[in-house]
Amino acid sequence: MELSEAQIQRIEHYLNVKNITYIDVRLEVLDHIISDVEKNIKEKEVDFEAAFYIVTDKWNSILKETSSFYFGIVHSAPKIVMEKAKNHFKVHFWIMIILSLSISFGDKLVKYSFSNNMQSYFNYGFKFLGLICLIYSSILLYRKKKDKLKTSYSFILKTQSLGILFAFFHLPLSTYFTETGTLNTLSFIFLIGQLQIMYVFFIFYKKHKEAVKRYKIS
Repeated sequence: MELSEAQIQRIEHYLNVKNITYIDVRLEVLDHIISDVEKNIKEKEVDFEAAFYIVTDKWNSILKETSSFYFGIVHSAPKIVMEKAKNHFKVHFWIMIILSLSISFGDKLVKYSFSNNMQSYFNYGFKFLGLICLIYSSILLYRKKKDKLKTSYSFILKTQSLGILFAFFHLPLSTYFTETGTLNTLSFIFLIGQLQIMYVFFIFYKKHKEAVKRYKIS
């Protein structure tokens, strides 16, 4: 049995209420729920309303709002969206953690010392690199905000946008050397963080645009 247009609209309203507005997830969930409802109507010989409540009762736990350690408690999304975003992002998250720890421990094991001229060159070079990261990430964030369609990838970009704001205030104050001429570990870790954010924006903005092109209905 195929569902009527009104019945499909009822399911779509349910997805709207559950905030399933991420197009790369919505169409897949919609197809699954329609198939489940049709299957229940046929196998259990019940009407649409009964089948709808049986199916949505199962999906409620999958679609409930939740947060994740990877994105912080201030960001929430339906569980199915969060799991997809987490699976894509967690590799980048742990790379950032490992790099930060490596720099921190490496600084304890190796002492760097540079002349004043070398410090000046490196300072300008690192600041310029940080500025490039900030500008590039900001451009992609602006372009993403102009695109009103949402995907699980745009959710990842939204959760990382605070890093751009932080970099905007940190960059002018950053200094990459201490008074003794050794590397300032904390500032260098922040620079690596800016590079990581730029890379994340590059990767996931591209995936977002590909998903929009794939799932958007003209």
